[in-house]
Amino acid sequence: MGSSINKTVCIAGGNGFVGQALKTSLQQSGFTVLVLPRTLYQHDVQALADRIDGCHAVINLAGASIGKRWTRSYRAEILNSRLVSTNNICKAMSLCNQPPERFISTSAVGIYDTSHQHSEDSIFFANDFLSDVCKRWELAADATPAYVRKSIVRLGVVLGKEGGTLKKLLPLFRMGLGGRMGSGKQAFSYIHIHDLCKAVLHILLQQNPSEKYNLVAPQIISNKEFTRALAQALHRPAWLFVPAFVLKLMLGKSADVILKGQQVIPSNLLNEGFEFDFPDIHQQGFFL
Repeated sequence: MGSSINKTVCIAGGNGFVGQALKTSLQQSGFTVLVLPRTLYQHDVQALADRIDGCHAVINLAGASIGKRWTRSYRAEILNSRLVSTNNICKAMSLCNQPPERFISTSAVGIYDTSHQHSEDSIFFANDFLSDVCKRWELAADATPAYVRKSIVRLGVVLGKEGGTLKKLLPLFRMGLGGRMGSGKQAFSYIHIHDLCKAVLHILLQQNPSEKYNLVAPQIISNKEFTRALAQALHRPAWLFVPAFVLKLMLGKSADVILKGQQVIPSNLLNEGFEFDFPDIHQQGFFL
C-alpha cells in the first residue's frame, strides 16, 4: 500500500460480527477505521457528509438482521434499514467537498435463484422476499456519484467462530446435537471471515475494481456437507437433522435462508488473482 493512499475508511454497520472483524483487519493493514454512528447514516445526511469528507472509502454493512421471524413489520424493517442507509450515504457523498474515492456496498447471494450456478454476470435471480431486498438494495447504490468507484459485494454465509452462524452452531455440535437442516441437499455458499476481510482489502487496493463481487469460497458444497465437515472437525457425530416443517414452524418464512441455497462462484476475485486462505471447508483449522 503506497504512502500516497489516503488510509481512512468509514464503516456503516461496523459494530456487528463482520464489521468488527473488518475493522481489525483494516487497522492491521495500516488503515484508520471510523465506525459511523447509526444516527448519522439513518438520520443526518449533512452530519454524515461532514464525517466522511476526505476519507478514502466508505463501506456499508448496515441492515437489520434477517435471522428473526419475518413479521410484516419486521420485513419492512429489513428492507428499509438497508435502503435508508444506502440512500443517505449516496446523498452524503455528493455533499462532500472531498468525496470518498471508493464505496463498497453490501448485498447477498440470496439475490440468485436456486436452479443455476452463478458468477457475477448471472441474470438468474430469485423471485422471493430476500432477492427483492437485494435487488432494491443494489439499485439504491446506483445513486453513488459518478466520481466515486462503487463495488457491490454479494455475501454468502460468513463463517467464523467469533460470531454469526458458526457461533450459534458450535455449542450444539460440540454436544453431538448437530446435523443437516431440511433435506441437506440445498447449496451452501460460504466464506471464512478471514477471507472476507482479505477480499475487501483486495477490492480497496484494486486500481480498477469490479462493479460486483461474489464474496464466497470457490468450493461449492451442500448443507449436508457443511454439517459433516463441522462435525468431523469437532470429532462429534452429526446424525440428527431438523425437518423443514419444524424450521418453518420455528422461524416462519425466515427459514428460507436455511432451506434454500445458491450455487455461487467468486469469478471476479479469481480472475483478479485473489488467493483464498480458506478455499476448502474440510481443511485443517477452518473451524477452530
